[in-house]
Amino acid sequence: PFQWHRVDYADVQRKQTLLQKELRRLRGVKAHFTDIRFSILEDFIGKGDRSLGQMIERAWRAGAGMDAWWENIDAAYAAWVRAYCGEEVDPAADPVALCAHLPIRELGLEDPLPWDHIDTGIDKKWLQKDYRRALEALTVEDCSFEGCSACGICGPGFGHNIVIPPPPVPPLQSKPTPTQDPLEPEPPAQRFRITYGKTGDLRWLGHLDLMRLWERACRRAGLPLAFSGGYHPMPRLANANALPIGQEGYGEILDLELLDRPEGPLTPEKLRALLSEQLPPEIPIQAVQEISLRDPSATAAVYAAEYQLTVSCELPKAVHGSGTESSWPAWVTQILDAQEIWIEKTSKSGKSSPFNARALLYYLEFQGLTPEGSACLLYRGSCRNDGAYLRPTHLVQMAESLGLPHWTLQTAKRLRLLWEHDSSQ
Repeated sequence: PFQWHRVDYADVQRKQTLLQKELRRLRGVKAHFTDIRFSILEDFIGKGDRSLGQMIERAWRAGAGMDAWWENIDAAYAAWVRAYCGEEVDPAADPVALCAHLPIRELGLEDPLPWDHIDTGIDKKWLQKDYRRALEALTVEDCSFEGCSACGICGPGFGHNIVIPPPPVPPLQSKPTPTQDPLEPEPPAQRFRITYGKTGDLRWLGHLDLMRLWERACRRAGLPLAFSGGYHPMPRLANANALPIGQEGYGEILDLELLDRPEGPLTPEKLRALLSEQLPPEIPIQAVQEISLRDPSATAAVYAAEYQLTVSCELPKAVHGSGTESSWPAWVTQILDAQEIWIEKTSKSGKSSPFNARALLYYLEFQGLTPEGSACLLYRGSCRNDGAYLRPTHLVQMAESLGLPHWTLQTAKRLRLLWEHDSSQ
């Protein structure tokens, strides 16, 4: 029923300010608030019709990309404002004031909605009536216990409403049942470290979806996954370092813990065969190694990552005579010879801080030119969990900081993750 309702930006901002003021007085309480610009974007995108496709293209041409909005909300929001409002509107203005320029209109109850063609089974007239009742603070009783409310979903296709008595309130137990504490998980018996790839179309899979894919593959393979404790137990699957969406990886690391099996422990070869049958071809398993339960986690063990980059550079016309192929080795040497290269790093909250990127670069090599004239670079850099992470974009910033010609990062492939005590590296 609230599909006709709009987000009141001024009211959201007022509530956030009030909560920030009151929660600041409480010790040990840390509160996170969604940027009001997220709500603005989600509101008019969610209510857009088929003409929204042209606006999305304009936003993409204005600079909006695959990067997550919370990583660069200023640039992403500016691109959407330019796409919707034109260059004459300042994207740095107050977000609430910008709402007057955005093509968001109040929807009447009789106006067509972009999703009206989807039949949910619930009558639209009933939703309109329920919306009015909500504005009057009236309660609609649960039809499972109080009878049919004539929403329209009941009928020959879905069956008719059946009123059931509510379940009784369970009696209070004075003494706990002498069973195993549900908050104490069963201890794992085996632990494996899997090296795998994330390639092809599955490079667009997000980290949470990737972990869900692994969980389902383990369940289909009949593996007895170990779970964490607490009120919300989770499978003990841990990825060493999440890849950004759209980036391919060929040496990703996953830690997996299993319970004791009645038929005996698993061998690495058997585990690899069971999982390979359930995983798509874009997630190939390169190696499986059994490790001790007391070994450091993959996240803690990884200290570096090896990347292969494709970088292009447009030299000034006066320099074209020297040839770009001969320039790249000199630029690589200039980066390696530098003692310090300071660049800016922006946190998720938008705070910028300088750091010495040269201290995080362990190896850099020019591997030649592609047929299109772009350079292939191989580098190894820090990839620790404490924030010391040299990303491919940082290498481009390092070149810019040294005054080299502008580099454009085209592709980035993570070849492998390096961890301590690995004899193969």
